[in-house]
Amino acid sequence: MSTFIAQNPDIAQKQGLSVNIACICLPKAGFLFVKSLIIGMFENTFLQGKNRFRNYSNWNQFMSKASQKWIEKGYEIFAVAGPDNFNIENLARQLQLNKSGFYHYFDDRESYFEELMKYHDHCGAEFAKELSGLKNFMPGYIQLLLKYTKEVQVQMQLRKNFKVPFCKEYYYKVKNRNNVYQIPLFAAYLNIKDLKLATEMFEIVSDLMVTRLITDKITMDFLTGIFEGMKITVEKLRIKT
Repeated sequence: MSTFIAQNPDIAQKQGLSVNIACICLPKAGFLFVKSLIIGMFENTFLQGKNRFRNYSNWNQFMSKASQKWIEKGYEIFAVAGPDNFNIENLARQLQLNKSGFYHYFDDRESYFEELMKYHDHCGAEFAKELSGLKNFMPGYIQLLLKYTKEVQVQMQLRKNFKVPFCKEYYYKVKNRNNVYQIPLFAAYLNIKDLKLATEMFEIVSDLMVTRLITDKITMDFLTGIFEGMKITVEKLRIKT
C-alpha cells in the first residue's frame, strides 16, 4: 500500500487519505477493514486515471508525457508498417524502453490501436482546421500534405487495410471531415461545378496515391504530378465532348 502511495502521490493527495493516520486512530480489526476500503478507492482512482483520456476527443488533454511517447512513436511506425506488421517489441526497442512499460498504459494491442486512432483523428482535425483556411487548391493543398506527411501516410495505410474494421472506420471519419473543404477546392481546380463528380475524381486520385505511395516519394513533384495528371485528363475529356 505504501508503495502504491509512493508511486502515486498525486492520487493519495487528492483522496486526502493516509494509511499512517488509519494505523494510529483505529484498532487492528477496524484498520484492516479501512485499509481494504482505502486500497479499493486508490486502485479505482488509478484505473480511472489510466483510462480517463479515452473519453475525451482532445486525447492528449489527460495523457502523460510517458504514455504520449508510446503513441507518437507508434504513429510513426504505423505510418510505414500498417496494422499487420506492427509489433510491440519493435515499438519498445525504438523507444529504448522495456516492453512491460507498454502494459502500464495500455491493456493490450487492441486498446493501444484505439488510442492510436484517436490520435490520428486529433491530427486529422488539425489538418482540417488548416485546410479550411485555404483559398486555392494549388499549391496550398500540396504544401499542406507535405506538412502533414506522417498523417497522409497513416491515412493511406488505413485505406490499404479496410479488412481491419478500425482502419475503415477512421479512414472515412477523417476523409469525410476533410471533404467538406477539399472537394470544393478540388472542383474549382478542375474547373467543374459538379461536387459529386469532383468527389469521385478525388477518390481516383486517392487510390493512385495508395498504389504508388512510397515514403521517399512524398514530394512536391510526386503529389503535384498526380493531381495535375487528373486535371489534364479532365481537360482532354472536356475537349472531346
